[in-house]
Amino acid sequence: MTDDFKVTMNEPAAPKPAPRALAEGNVVTDSAGRRIGIRRLSALDKARIFRAIGGDGADNNRYLGMVLAAASVSSIDGEPQPPATALGLRQIEAMIGRLDDHGIQAVGDGMQELYGASQADELAIAKK
Repeated sequence: MTDDFKVTMNEPAAPKPAPRALAEGNVVTDSAGRRIGIRRLSALDKARIFRAIGGDGADNNRYLGMVLAAASVSSIDGEPQPPATALGLRQIEAMIGRLDDHGIQAVGDGMQELYGASQADELAIAKK
């Protein structure tokens, strides 16, 4: 009995590109290789986020940007994440910790690419 088999050699994968939004499903890839789904926040989502973080948090643009990025995450590596309206301050901050700087950066870049203006810019306009 003769076993016929074929060996296929694949070239090593090319280095991962810089994080960028993908057209299908609004997914970005961070520098750690995680595929992060993002969703646009509604006015109600933003209002609830403001309530959760309070006035001091809403007035801190850097913190607000991180909060909005974390609240915009819909999935990480295909695992669904709860919508922003279901999150309290502790859950939002836990997501910030889970994403870390590279995840926050990828989500922010993806939001900019997908929606033009960052959600922090939209909120700053709304606050005037």
